Amino acid sequence: MRTTPAGLLVAAVSLLMAACSGCLIAADLVSPGFVSALGLDPGVFFPSRGMVVVSFTNNATSPATFYAFESVDATDLTRQSRNFSVTVDPGETRNEVLICPVGLISLGTLDANFQPDDVGARAGDDDITYTGAALVGGRDFDCGYLIVVRLIPVAGELSLSVQVLPGR
Repeated sequence: MRTTPAGLLVAAVSLLMAACSGCLIAADLVSPGFVSALGLDPGVFFPSRGMVVVSFTNNATSPATFYAFESVDATDLTRQSRNFSVTVDPGETRNEVLICPVGLISLGTLDANFQPDDVGARAGDDDITYTGAALVGGRDFDCGYLIVVRLIPVAGELSLSVQVLPGR
């Protein structure tokens, strides 16, 4: 069965008329509140839309490459995970945009067996280890948030700091 533009118009007008007349049953069937009332997770049926921006700032004196990974599932890194890296010149900032849903973000990389490596950046010949915890979606951040990663010199050593800023 083919849908014609006229058929789509009739369906849209019918839905609008039903909504205006107080008959919202069809709309209720596709609402997150209805799904939640059934005891189901609305995130499964209506994944979060939007993005998470990860900002990398290099406060060191040499270029640095930041390493990070994301996964849609914080409990199963074998599901839709990816490594990414960003090279940043001294005193500069670059961003990586992650499309939601995002279940986990961490500095470091995942190896071929999906095991995390904690090297979060490399500046010159120095590997900088990330000692913080992975950020879990829904607990540590939500879609629309900004995650700021900084490479900073501290007492002659380079260190990584991570700050999570709520979206607007």
